[in-house]
Amino acid sequence: MLAELENPAAQDQGVVVTFDDGYVGTYCEAFPVLKEYGIPASVYLTAGAIESGKAPWYDRIFLQIQRAPAEMAVHLDTEKILQLATFASRVDAATEIVLYLRTRQDEERRSWCKWLDERIPLPEAELQGSMMNWEQIREMHSAGVSFGCHTMTHPVLSRLSPDSVQREVADSKLLIENRLDVEIEDFAFPFGKVRDCGTVGAQQLSQLGIKTAMTTIVGVNEPGANHFRLRRMVQGDESSIAMFAYRLQRLFFRSEDEEINSASRSAPAN
Repeated sequence: MLAELENPAAQDQGVVVTFDDGYVGTYCEAFPVLKEYGIPASVYLTAGAIESGKAPWYDRIFLQIQRAPAEMAVHLDTEKILQLATFASRVDAATEIVLYLRTRQDEERRSWCKWLDERIPLPEAELQGSMMNWEQIREMHSAGVSFGCHTMTHPVLSRLSPDSVQREVADSKLLIENRLDVEIEDFAFPFGKVRDCGTVGAQQLSQLGIKTAMTTIVGVNEPGANHFRLRRMVQGDESSIAMFAYRLQRLFFRSEDEEINSASRSAPAN
């Protein structure tokens, strides 16, 4: 893909398959399909979660809200009473909390999570088992799957100091390199939207030995694209093959870019 992006005359269309985080489902569900059809793929690992085997902080919140009382007071800018009578209402509440914490400085996010840990402690067993282990990752790597880094703890980079950004990226890169004995040059932004990436870009990442950075900004990568702000089509829980095909073809036939479109909508009229 990078070779084609650097070639202004490139006309071919292609798809790059990528996975974030390193959940065990990538090994148990996706890896057998990748092998069966010979599909190359890249996986960006939240290295600290892989090393500890524990679920990332946002998954922890979803688990905690499932165990919360039916009514719970939390502070999200202002005091709010969460009504948690159903499974769906608990999912909605956890989603609201995570989205809120993505807007806060990382120190505040950590403090909020500590408060919730004290309010709703989780048994260690509930935090284990959702991530791949290094043995599984090495098996995938031996079969041709490539790996990149996705920070140590999956923070929002735009809410970190430059030194903290460097530690999150550099430490995750080094840990994966040591575990796989391979150079890691590719990175994916945690969460990956414009507001999450902030101004972190080529200068800061290239100094750490990173050559590419994936976002979750919806769009198509065309010749001349910024290698440190690569676009994606994010596939979540959609189970319809027809809808997946429609979304993919729509991007190829009607090129869109979430960041550019958003900037255009917010620009003042002349």
